[in-house]
Amino acid sequence: MNGYTPGYYGPMSIENFKKLNEAYQILQTALKKGLPALKETTERLM
Repeated sequence: MNGYTPGYYGPMSIENFKKLNEAYQILQTALKKGLPALKETTERLM
């Protein structure tokens, strides 16, 4: 279609990059507020 093979190493659309960036910002904020690493807890967020 555009000469690029789809996959994790391929290009990312602007819309998908925006979603990824938003998720990263949310995670960074939660970690700064003291959220423990998810693999080390059974705590649930509401």
